Amino acid sequence: MFSIHVPVTTGGSISFAESIERVPDNLELLHGIAAVARLKNDIETAETRYRQILKIAPDDRVAYFNLGYLHSEKGGIDRGGKR
Repeated sequence: MFSIHVPVTTGGSISFAESIERVPDNLELLHGIAAVARLKNDIETAETRYRQILKIAPDDRVAYFNLGYLHSEKGGIDRGGKR
C-alpha cells in the first residue's frame, strides 16, 4: 500500500494504513484511501476499499459508481452491456 500521511489532532500525522487500523469502519477514510489508490492506478486497493465500503454501507452509491468505473476501465463491459 502507498504511504500518505493524514494530520491528527495531536499535532502529528499517521499514514492511511495506520488510520484504517484505528478506525476500520470509517467511510470517509475508506473513500479517501480508495480515491487516492485510483489516482495512483492501484486498482486492486481501490476495488478492495470500495467493496469494504459496501459491506458497511450496502447502499453507498459512490462506491457502486466507482466500482463500475474501475470495472469499465479494465474493459469488463462493452456498450451493449456484455462482458
